[in-house]
Amino acid sequence: MEDPMLEQVEAPEGGCGPWEAHAGASSSPDRWTREEGSPRQGRFAGRTCDLVGDPTLEQFAPEEKDSEKTEERQDSENVTFSPITSRTRSRVGPVIQAPLRQAMGNTGPVRIKIPFTTTELDSWKEAVKDYRDDPEKISKRFELIVKNLDPDWGDIEIMLSALSDTERQMVMKTARTHVQAQVTSGALPGTVEMHVPRVDPEWDYNDDREYKLLKRYQEWIRLGLENAIPKTVNWSRLYTIKQGPGETPSEFLERLRVGMQKFTTMDPASDEGRLQLVALFLGQSTDDIRKKLQKIKEPDIRDLEKLVEEAWRVFRNRENQDRQKLGKTIATATIAAMQEKGRPNMENHPRMRPP
Repeated sequence: MEDPMLEQVEAPEGGCGPWEAHAGASSSPDRWTREEGSPRQGRFAGRTCDLVGDPTLEQFAPEEKDSEKTEERQDSENVTFSPITSRTRSRVGPVIQAPLRQAMGNTGPVRIKIPFTTTELDSWKEAVKDYRDDPEKISKRFELIVKNLDPDWGDIEIMLSALSDTERQMVMKTARTHVQAQVTSGALPGTVEMHVPRVDPEWDYNDDREYKLLKRYQEWIRLGLENAIPKTVNWSRLYTIKQGPGETPSEFLERLRVGMQKFTTMDPASDEGRLQLVALFLGQSTDDIRKKLQKIKEPDIRDLEKLVEEAWRVFRNRENQDRQKLGKTIATATIAAMQEKGRPNMENHPRMRPP
C-alpha cells in the first residue's frame, strides 16, 4: 500500500527518475528513504537507484559518517563478487539489468538469471505444436530466442518439455549424434556428456570457459531441433502450390522455394533446384502470366530471373487494365445516375396526371 506521506520529487536531468521523499521534509539526511542494507540508495519506480559514481545525483545523497565509509570500503575489499553476494550484501557499484541478462558488479559485468515470463512460455508452447510439420521453422524460432534471451541449461529444459516425449528424445539423440561425430573425428575435445549433458551441469555462466560450453550447447540443441524429424519427400505437395490471383510473382516464387525445402530434399539454390523452380514457375503461374511466359524463346525460358521479370510486366499490366475497367464502370454509373436525376417525375407532373 502506498505511503500517503510520500510525494514524488523530480530528480535532476540525467538522474534516475522521480525520487520519493517525505512530504514537507527538509534537506536533512532523513529526507531520503533508504533501502535496508543500502545506505546510499533511493527508491524509484519499484527499483533501487545507486548514487555512487553519479555526479548528477551525489548532491541528493545523505552524507555518511567517516566510520560508515570505512566499513563499507573494507567490506567491498574483502568480499569477492558473486550472484549470491549481490543479493545478500549492499552493492557499491550500480547494478544495470540489460536485456541480455547482464549486471554490473564490483569486478565488472556479470550474468544474472532472469526466468522466462508466462507470456514467453505460452508463445513457445503454441509454436512447437507444429514442430513435426515444420522443424526448420521451430529451429529458427529457437535461434531467435537464444540471440535475444540467452537461455541457460534449465531454461532450455523448460523449452524442450513443451515437446512430446518422443520429439524431445529425438532432438536430444540428434544433438548428441552430431557431437559424437565431432568427438570421434577429433574435431571436438571432451565427451558427449560434457557438451550435451542429460542433467544440470551447474555451469558457472560468469566463467568464460563454462559460458562457452553453454553457447555450444545452445547450438547443439538448435541442430537437434532442425534435423530430428526425418524429412518426408512429397513432390505431389509441391505441385499443389499455385499462384493466387492477387499474388505477386516474387511472392509466388518464394512459396515455391519454401515448398521445395519442406517437401523435398532438393536445394532451391542448386543448379538442379533452379531448373525445377523454372518448370514449376512456368506451369503453375496464373493463366495470363503462363501464356506470356510460354512465348519466350530459348535460352531465356530457362533463366529464372528473366521469367520473373516478364511475369512482373504482365502482373503490372493487369493492374493497369483493372484500373481502367474500374474507371469506366464508375464513369458509366455516374452518367446513369445524373441522367436519372435530370429525368422529370411523371407521376407528380400536373399535366401528365390522369383525369
